[in-house]
This record gives sequence, structure tokens and C-alpha cells, in this order.
Amino acid sequence: MLLSRLSFFVLALIFALAFIYIKNVAMLLIMILTMFIFLATINVAFTPGDEREYEIVEVKSNQRKN
Repeated sequence: MLLSRLSFFVLALIFALAFIYIKNVAMLLIMILTMFIFLATINVAFTPGDEREYEIVEVKSNQRKN
């Protein structure tokens, strides 16, 4: 997963450099699309799976209040 995110980031960098030299609108659109794919993979990587269950626990202090 890390390798795929890194490769998308490298591709976006390559497209950004190519846009600077080529000045092509299609290259800009491809770069924007690649960045959206990169951000989507990060979002999927940090979502919790179905196997995790969370439980709310109340924490009580042992200290007496004066």
C-alpha cells in the first residue's frame, strides 16, 4: 500500500515537472487526477476495518476532591 501511494506521488511530481516544461492543459488535468487518486488511497488506508469494535469506557479518578 505504501509503495502504491509513493508511486502515485512520484507520478504526480513527474507530471508537475512536465507541465512546467510542456505547458499543456491535458498534462495539468492528468496531474490533478493523479493527486485525487493519491489522496483517495491515503483515505482508504486510514479507515478502520469492520473487525474493530470500539467501546466507551468511563474513567473514574481515585483521588478525593477537597
